[in-house]
Amino acid sequence: MTKFGKILAAIAVLVIGAFTLVSCGSYNFYSDWKNAGADIEKENIYEAVTLDNAKQKIDNDETFVLLLGTSEASGAARTITNLQSQADYFGFDKKLYFVDCTIYLSKTADRKNLNQTLGIYDASQISNNIVIVCYNSGDIIMDTSKKTTDSSLENFVTDSSIDYYKIASYLFNDFIFE
Repeated sequence: MTKFGKILAAIAVLVIGAFTLVSCGSYNFYSDWKNAGADIEKENIYEAVTLDNAKQKIDNDETFVLLLGTSEASGAARTITNLQSQADYFGFDKKLYFVDCTIYLSKTADRKNLNQTLGIYDASQISNNIVIVCYNSGDIIMDTSKKTTDSSLENFVTDSSIDYYKIASYLFNDFIFE
């Protein structure tokens, strides 16, 4: 191989490597959840944000809904599907923000960081299903990571578990989005 050929080959390897790194660097909500079995369209109600973005929304006293989860949790794909279908039914035209918590669940210190950064009760609940947190002017008014016996969740519990249909009805009809 000539010197020119080696240079072209090296450039090709660098370009392919750069594209690979760029494509791996961002989280693709639709692909992740579609592969996990969620029945959602590419155009959906979810917007993936980083933990830092979520913290900034809290610090800016915004009113918003944050979903915390991982597509690997047992009931999560069903919950994502149910929330989307209820949003479609109610004509919901806003976004629910989503933080992919896959990297935060393996270590106690990382779960503690989630608890402290977002003000949630129990990040370990993310291993089972989606955790929904509603912020009103930066303050938490609902956190499904609390125990189902917590009085703040009493309207959203059926048979000792979170009823995501009831939460969807609340989110898409009663929760005040800015």
